[in-house]
Amino acid sequence: MTCNTPAYNEGPKDLTVVNVDGKNGSQIGAFTYTINNPTITGISPVSTTTNGGTAITITGANFETGALVTVGGPLPQTGNGVFGDNIVVNNSTTITINAPAFSTGPENVMVNNPDGGSATDAGALTYTLGTGAINYLQRADAATGSTAQTVPAPMTNPQGKGNLNVVIIGWSDTSSLVTSVTDTEGNPYVQALPIVNGTSLSQVVYYAKNLVGDNVSCTPNCNTITVNFSRSASSPDVRVVEYSGLDVNSPLDAAVANFGNGTLADTGPCITASAVEVIVAAATVTSNVTGAGMNFTTVDYTFNGDNVEHQITSAVGSCEATTVMTGGNWVTQAVSFKAGAGAASGYTLTADPPISETVVAGSNASYALTVGSNSSSVTLSCSGLPTGAACSFSPSPVTPGSSTAVTLTISTTGSTPAGLSTVTITGTPAPSQTATVTLTVTANTAPGFTTAATALSPAAVSPGASATSTITITPVNGFTGSVAFSCSITGGGTPAPTCSFSTVTNGSSTLTVSTTANSASILPRSTGLFYALLLPIGGMTLLGAGFSSRRKMLLGILLVCMLIAGFIFMTACSSSGSSTTTPPPGGGTPAGTYTITVSGTATGATTQTQVLTLVVN
Repeated sequence: MTCNTPAYNEGPKDLTVVNVDGKNGSQIGAFTYTINNPTITGISPVSTTTNGGTAITITGANFETGALVTVGGPLPQTGNGVFGDNIVVNNSTTITINAPAFSTGPENVMVNNPDGGSATDAGALTYTLGTGAINYLQRADAATGSTAQTVPAPMTNPQGKGNLNVVIIGWSDTSSLVTSVTDTEGNPYVQALPIVNGTSLSQVVYYAKNLVGDNVSCTPNCNTITVNFSRSASSPDVRVVEYSGLDVNSPLDAAVANFGNGTLADTGPCITASAVEVIVAAATVTSNVTGAGMNFTTVDYTFNGDNVEHQITSAVGSCEATTVMTGGNWVTQAVSFKAGAGAASGYTLTADPPISETVVAGSNASYALTVGSNSSSVTLSCSGLPTGAACSFSPSPVTPGSSTAVTLTISTTGSTPAGLSTVTITGTPAPSQTATVTLTVTANTAPGFTTAATALSPAAVSPGASATSTITITPVNGFTGSVAFSCSITGGGTPAPTCSFSTVTNGSSTLTVSTTANSASILPRSTGLFYALLLPIGGMTLLGAGFSSRRKMLLGILLVCMLIAGFIFMTACSSSGSSTTTPPPGGGTPAGTYTITVSGTATGATTQTQVLTLVVN
């Protein structure tokens, strides 16, 4: 007798044969079912963008027809994974999938055979931020099979300033209502389209534009989105997805909803109004979603079997979305959001509130900007400044990154006139992006002063030389105080130049910047020769005193002195020949360009500074 075995779980199985007359015989543990564990030997390519959709080829062994491929780990029932789309088991050694969307970083790839065998390639697929205008960043899920009236969904990573949150809320009844959507950043959430009610199912989509953003060190206490219902909702399922590069003012474009029954959920037709948009679609179902529809990529798959999928467009067209499922009832919605003004440039530029500042003439105003750039370095400039004002940016230029905070500082002087100015910030490369802020300058009525400095003369000196500048003081509002000057010098080397100021007379002081000359090389003089000459002279003096009875004694003394002088002379000559010389010329102010910052201070008045430059040859 021969037969084909049915599918069964792992382990030993009994075999029983039953004859037509009802008689039977069995063998206990006649044969054993085993799991066919697959293996993964390679993945190509090994990287994709966070938006997903890239075709991935997995090679290995023992792949079975119907195998499921997940990225990030097991599916949400036991982990945090998301299945790949368009899974095709070509043969026992090759599988192809379209990668799902995922946050940046390396992720595991897992192959699960229908018989329960599985293989995981740890960190095999690396996600990086794309270079397009719109990029998916992260997700948060809060799904439960029980009832709840309040459902919090904490984000894993910091949320970027200026980004957009899309919140999809599904539940398994038609009597509960969503009363509010809030988060810990204080972002306002807007309902994108009406609730869609199906058979014992409901779903609605909210969004928040131009996010406030988290501190980069918020982990693990980053933004938490909370959904509140009018009553305890059945099996609420909250899905939050974050995107960068969307319009911060009016991002919402099209929206459509539908409900039904079967294996394919369909939102119905809709059309986008602009070329570059992200279409976010989601379905709440009574069974399980098994894949994204045509031209869509899976973004999220929840504990309850619901999903989120997206499509990033490059031309005006359909925003209709479909979702593949195992069957049963479904409700589905699709919402499209427009790219920001910088879509063509590859970056966005926004001024963050408050964009209006009021300062007293002579003070500085600061503004917060956000530059979202995925591929290009952005240089900022400003125009429309009042007389005597200047602007600076930090950092500058802005290097590529999903969202970069930039500080704009506008400095004014005591002579800046009072009034309101609209300052335009312009980003390059082209096509340029712009943002505007306003500055109100009020007159400085407190006594004070301003300073002006002539350029150092000469502008370039050699070590040991000096240069001068005239610092002029102009009283403001009846200022009669005493001004003290000091300076700081940067650049060049050591020893640096030094500053000195003359006494202030007739409203001006002379600044002298002095440098140090290089030292010369001088050989030391020998003192031996001096002493060698001194001793004979002493002896001759004694000789000249006359010849006395002590003549012989004096002659002897003279002879001894001459011998000692000769010995000292030879020693001096020898030592002078082997003496150590001083180092070669050096020790002066090194060549270079020096920045001299002159500060004028007075009691009760704002410190005034002037910056000068000196070149040392």
